[in-house]
Amino acid sequence: MTEETCTRSEFAKSKGWSASYVTELIKNDRLVLTADGKRIRVGASLERLAQTKDPSKSGVAARHAAKRESEVPAPQSGELDLPMEPAAPDYQSAKAKKEHYLALKAEQDYLVSAKELLHAGDVRKTLADVTNQIRLRFEQLPAVLASQVVEAASRGESEVRVLLDAELRRALADLVRGFDKAGRGE
Repeated sequence: MTEETCTRSEFAKSKGWSASYVTELIKNDRLVLTADGKRIRVGASLERLAQTKDPSKSGVAARHAAKRESEVPAPQSGELDLPMEPAAPDYQSAKAKKEHYLALKAEQDYLVSAKELLHAGDVRKTLADVTNQIRLRFEQLPAVLASQVVEAASRGESEVRVLLDAELRRALADLVRGFDKAGRGE
């Protein structure tokens, strides 16, 4: 059984393409030619085109397919409209996936350099440092305040309240400064 072949112009006409596009496909090794290089092997070429299609162009292909479908009459009763099987992974989809992840990595690097994104390990370390500083600050409060509370207690409860309020506000301000530094990645 012989495989169907056709000339370049016949193939272009059958697909609705220009002759120059068929020449470009041949140059990019996307069409299969006969041994003498003068004719196109139709079946093998259609398979290679399917295997080497660029997923980034799927939007354009879908738009053209929708246009062609609107020009083709709807199937008559009794005709089947079977769904196409998904294509097996190929070089083009792997290439598109690689490019996608390279773009994500470039975006991440940019955001890190612009201090819009921090590495999780750095954030954990900074938060642990800030938490330890705050814990130490609060642990020191009794030693710092004991004698001052005794002195303020002799003047009344409101003096003790003012003293404790002022010292707690200073400790909380230290907490805010620590978290602010952490947010800036310092």
